[in-house]
Amino acid sequence: MANSKKYKYYEISDPIYRAEISLFIGDLKEIKKDLIKKFDKKNFEDLGWDGKFIKDKDCYLIILSKFNLSTLIHELIHYCFCVLNDRGIKISLNNDEVMAYYFQMTFSNILEKLKK
Repeated sequence: MANSKKYKYYEISDPIYRAEISLFIGDLKEIKKDLIKKFDKKNFEDLGWDGKFIKDKDCYLIILSKFNLSTLIHELIHYCFCVLNDRGIKISLNNDEVMAYYFQMTFSNILEKLKK
């Protein structure tokens, strides 16, 4: 998927679990218009907030109306829980390091991509 005049698109790789993220930042109506061509449109019915995490098939999407660090972190936590759950890794107080390291790695990868 390419960038639009009304939003930016980034592909974030995941070398650990191979759960790449498609990150969209910008006009929600334009993003929705382009994404419902490829994904289940029910995923986008309530797309009107500052941010949203969506898993459709084996695709992981984070959509932000504008770049906001706290919203990105919020949606990234949803993503991390989803990926770890998909891989059969249960998170608990006795097993929280995997979540912390996975979040840290993914967050760093996103920030690096956004700098370019």
